Amino acid sequence: MRCLLLENQEGQQRTIKRYLLHQGCEVESVVGLHPGVRRMNQYTYDIALVQEPFEKGGVLNLAHWLRQQDGQAGLILLMESNLPEPRIQALEAGYDDVLSAPYHLGECYARMRAVVRRRTNQYKRELQLGELLILPDERRAFAAGLALPLTRKEFALLFFLARNRNRIVTKEMIGEYLWGDDMEDAASFDFLYAHLKNLRKKLRQAGQEHLIETVYGVGYIIRG
Repeated sequence: MRCLLLENQEGQQRTIKRYLLHQGCEVESVVGLHPGVRRMNQYTYDIALVQEPFEKGGVLNLAHWLRQQDGQAGLILLMESNLPEPRIQALEAGYDDVLSAPYHLGECYARMRAVVRRRTNQYKRELQLGELLILPDERRAFAAGLALPLTRKEFALLFFLARNRNRIVTKEMIGEYLWGDDMEDAASFDFLYAHLKNLRKKLRQAGQEHLIETVYGVGYIIRG
C-alpha cells in the first residue's frame, strides 16, 4: 500500500509513519496542503492521511479537488474534534473515512485497508497499452500474453510510466516514486538508470523495444 501523510507540522505523524512502515507500507510525508496537492498531482498513491488542523476550509477543498480530478486515492481525515458536524462535512466533501483523536494505530491501519479495498473495486485494476497488460494488484505484466520476469522495482517503474502515459516524467519524479524520502540522500541517479536499462532489455526481448521513449534533457514517456 502506497501512502501519503499530509501533516501540518513536520514530524507530527512520525508515530503513524513508523507503524505503517512496519506493516510493509510505502510511506511519504509532506508538510502543508499545497505541497500535498502538488505531490498527489504528480504521483500515484493508494491512500492519503490528512492531519487537521489546516487553514480554514483547506481539508474540504482538498477532497473536492481530488474527486473533481477523478483521483483514485482513498482519503482519511485525522481530526482533533469528535463533534458530528465537522465529521459529516468531511464525509460529504469526499473523504472516505474520518478518525477522531485519540485513535488506535491498529484501527487506523484497518480502516486504511478497508478504504483501499472499497476504492479498488470501483476502478478497473489493469492497464492495457497495445500488447502490454499490467495487473497492479498482482504485480505482474504481460507482453503479447507472455509474462515479463520483472523485479519489484522494475515493475514499479513500468507501472509508474504506464499510469502517466502520454506525459513526460522526469528522473526526479521517478526517483521519488520508487524510493520516496530516501531520494534526498541519493548522490546520483545511477541506480535508476540501472533499473531502467534492465527493464528496457526485458521489454526488448518481449518485442516492446520502443515502449519507453527518452525525451533527452527532460525525462521519459510511454505513449498510448
